Amino acid sequence: MRPVIPLTFMISLVVAGCSLLGIGQHDEWQTENVQFDRIDVYSFEQDRLTFTGTRDGETSVYVYDMKAKTLIRKENSVNWVQSRDQVYYLGEHGKLTLNREGGRERLVLTNPDGMEKEVLHVSQGLSIRLSVSPNGKYIVYWTEDEGETEVHVYDVVRDRHTLLQNMSGTLKNDDVQWSANGGYVMLKQRDVYRVTVAEKVLTLEKAASASWSPVRDQLVVLERDQDGVKLPREADKNYGHRVVTFDLSSGEKFELYPAEGEKLEMPPLVLDEVVWDDSGRLFAFSTGSVNGGEVTYDKVHIMDPQGGFHHVENEQNLRPSTVEDLTFSPDGTFFSYTANGLLKVLYIPTQQSKVYDVYTQLKDDYRYLAYKANEAWILGSHEIKRLGKGLEEKTVYRSSHELLQFFISDSGDHLLVVERVGDHFQLKLEPVLEDAEETEPVS
Repeated sequence: MRPVIPLTFMISLVVAGCSLLGIGQHDEWQTENVQFDRIDVYSFEQDRLTFTGTRDGETSVYVYDMKAKTLIRKENSVNWVQSRDQVYYLGEHGKLTLNREGGRERLVLTNPDGMEKEVLHVSQGLSIRLSVSPNGKYIVYWTEDEGETEVHVYDVVRDRHTLLQNMSGTLKNDDVQWSANGGYVMLKQRDVYRVTVAEKVLTLEKAASASWSPVRDQLVVLERDQDGVKLPREADKNYGHRVVTFDLSSGEKFELYPAEGEKLEMPPLVLDEVVWDDSGRLFAFSTGSVNGGEVTYDKVHIMDPQGGFHHVENEQNLRPSTVEDLTFSPDGTFFSYTANGLLKVLYIPTQQSKVYDVYTQLKDDYRYLAYKANEAWILGSHEIKRLGKGLEEKTVYRSSHELLQFFISDSGDHLLVVERVGDHFQLKLEPVLEDAEETEPVS
C-alpha cells in the first residue's frame, strides 16, 4: 500500500531491463471530463497521468496532460519483454552494463568518453546480481553456485575487485543496503563493511532490523533480546525490544528507547520497522503489548537520533491490532499513520493532531493522502481537504459522487480526480477552491 507517494510508473526502457512495446499511433483531444468503464493508474509525474482505461470494452493506454487539458490514447496495448541487457548509470563514472549473450553474463564498464572495458564475466549457467552505491563509485556483486554465495565489491575508480564474504544461501537485492554517501554497505542487516577499504567494521549481533540514516553514516537498529517479550507464533510481524543507534564515523552506540536507565510500566516491545524522514532529522516507530495471545499497538513514537526529542502519540484507548503507513512529509512538517481505519495527521512543530475516517479508502486500497510543499491533502468519500500550517483545514473540492483518487498539479491550483458515477469511472480536471463549502455539489 502506498498512500502518500504518487504511484511510480514501473516501466523503464533500459534501467530495469524492460521495454514498453506496441505503442504506435494515437488519438488526442481536449477535455476536462471523460468517463471510462475502468481506470488503472500507472504513474503521475509532471502534471501527466498515465493509465490504462477501458471504454466500450476496449482497453488502451492513456495520458492526461493537466496543463494542456488533453487526453491522448495510445493505440494497441502495453506489452512487456525482457531486455537482454541491464544498464546502471554511475553518474560521472559512466555506466555499467550487465550483458547477457550466448548463455553467459558479463559486466561492461563504459566511461564518460565512451570507452568500454569488461570488468567481470562468469561461467555459463551462473548469474550476476549486483547493487550500485549511491555515489556510483562502488559495485557490490555476487554469484551463487550450489547454495554458496560469493560477495565482492568492485572499486570503479581504482578498478579493483575485493572479496567481502562467502555465505551459505541466497543474497537478495533487498539484503544489500548502502549508507547515504556510499561509503558503507550492510549485508542482511547484520554485517557492515567500509567499502573504501573492503573491511568489515560492525556486526549487528542482536538486530531484528536496521536502517541507514538518509543523510549520515548512522544506523538505527531494532535489537531483540532472547529473554524479552515474544510474539505469538501466528503473528507475522517484525519485533524487538530496544532501539539503538550506531554512529559509524565515531564508532559510538547509543540506547534511545528505552533510554539507558529508563524504567517502563510494561516490558518494551517495538513492532514492525523504524521509519526515517527524508532529512534524517527524525524517525518513528510503534510499540505495543501482548495480551491474551493478541498483539495490540499502544503508542507511536517520534524521536531524533540524538535522543533530545521524543514525542509519543498514545493509542491505548483505541488498542488497534495494526498501526500502518508511518509516513513523514518530505519537508518533515507532518507525520501520519493509520490505525483501525482512522488516519491521524500530526503537525510536528506544535505536536497537534487531527483524525480522519479513511476506512473505505483503506479497504479499497485507494491513495487517501498526499503531501505537497508544506501541506497535507486528504481524500474523503465526497471531499478533499487541505491542511496547512498549524493544521488549518480547508475543503478544496466537493462532489456528490464517490471520490476514488486525486492528483495535484505542480502549481497546486488544479486537481485531477477520479470519481465513481454509477458503474463508470469519471476523470475530471477541477480547480482548487479556497472554500469549497460555498460551491454546489457536482452532479
